[in-house]
Amino acid sequence: MIIEIIAERSGTYGGLKRLYRLGEYFQSEGHQVAINLADGSRNTWFQHCIPENIDIQPSIRIMPETWQRPHPKARNILYVQAEFDPPVDKYDGIITTSKYLQDKTQEWGYDSVIIPYGIESNIFTPREDLRQKNLVAYMPRKNLLEAQTVGMLTDPRQIVYNAIEGLSEPEVAYQYQRSNIFLAVSRVEGFGLPPFEAGLCGCLVVGYHGWGGAEYLTPETYVPATSPEEMAYLIQKIIGADPADYQKIRSNLRNLILTKLTPCLEWERWKAFLRL
Repeated sequence: MIIEIIAERSGTYGGLKRLYRLGEYFQSEGHQVAINLADGSRNTWFQHCIPENIDIQPSIRIMPETWQRPHPKARNILYVQAEFDPPVDKYDGIITTSKYLQDKTQEWGYDSVIIPYGIESNIFTPREDLRQKNLVAYMPRKNLLEAQTVGMLTDPRQIVYNAIEGLSEPEVAYQYQRSNIFLAVSRVEGFGLPPFEAGLCGCLVVGYHGWGGAEYLTPETYVPATSPEEMAYLIQKIIGADPADYQKIRSNLRNLILTKLTPCLEWERWKAFLRL
């Protein structure tokens, strides 16, 4: 099978990383794979072994909702990773990453299949010897204003905020391993990876489920909040508490990811959908 995955541009964003991971799944099964970026750029912020920007005649073309370019002779699959406008073309299948996105596609009269992301537990692993009780990790690119508001509402003598951006996957994992809490400030996402990657590293996730994560981020697996003020209150409370008080929530999230959000399950669902 010749499989082409297309996108508009390279860059430091999780949706693109998932396209490359998908390409690696196909490649590992012996399929010919290429990732073609419309601007001709190449991806350098994480390691991969997928050929880029080559001329092929695909039997399957997979494209994100942000760059819809069906191939005239291939089987075209739309891969919806975030909110988007209704498709302007017909597709041979639509994949979404969460129930939230599936509901969105159904509002426009389109059927879709949910294939959640698989989280790499070989990269994101806990290191209790590194964990600092007063360290809170967050992603500035997700919702900087609210993250800054949380910081201003907590005591700087007690709590340190660890801004994570522009790092490789192993470097991100190391920062999660050092942190006690992950501050989830993204209000709306198709399926935000950072809370789950942080959860695999043992962080206690506090904040918003982002709607796309609502199936997995529940009061049993994370600490929900509805505002920056509530997040600040909860962080102060957690930092001052006995770590054992929140250990079950941490364990629940990690165990959930290891059983329901694995690369193996993701790949098996893709194979079943494409009948490979």
